[in-house]
Amino acid sequence: MKNFDKELFLKFLKQARLEAYIHERNSIRYKNLPGFSGRVYDDGESRLTLLQSGLENTSYIEIGYRNKVTVWNLTHRGHFLYEDSTNKNRQIDMFRFMLVMVAFLKKSIGQPGSPHRVRGPNKFVDQTMEYECIQSSQTFPVTGVERVFYQKKLVYEARFSAGWLRNN
Repeated sequence: MKNFDKELFLKFLKQARLEAYIHERNSIRYKNLPGFSGRVYDDGESRLTLLQSGLENTSYIEIGYRNKVTVWNLTHRGHFLYEDSTNKNRQIDMFRFMLVMVAFLKKSIGQPGSPHRVRGPNKFVDQTMEYECIQSSQTFPVTGVERVFYQKKLVYEARFSAGWLRNN
């Protein structure tokens, strides 16, 4: 594979995440891996495959391709911290809460920012929810943690790592 423009590819990743993960449009639903669901966004030269699994404990994987060669990878592992042991309908309430959380997480990650941010901005607040993302650096490979707070209480935490699989 010839050298490729990594800055241009990072911009592609940001756009692909918006289309495939956040808005769930202009992408193909991926169902061929048992236990995972995902989406594929392809612009002809670059392709992003997103795979996710789990509910309370989540796994999210991004695989980026340029001209059919794997060049990028992000792995993300998170868990919801839902506590309400007094509620008899805990599972139903937890599921509803997780839907709200996922919507907020998508909104946070969709905020404008540097393509060097592999998840969301440093901080994003919307009413009673707050998102924070601490990323180790602006150069790759990176590691980081993202957290969501509801009424100032930690309700979601995830760790991620990302980087190039090719140097040229």
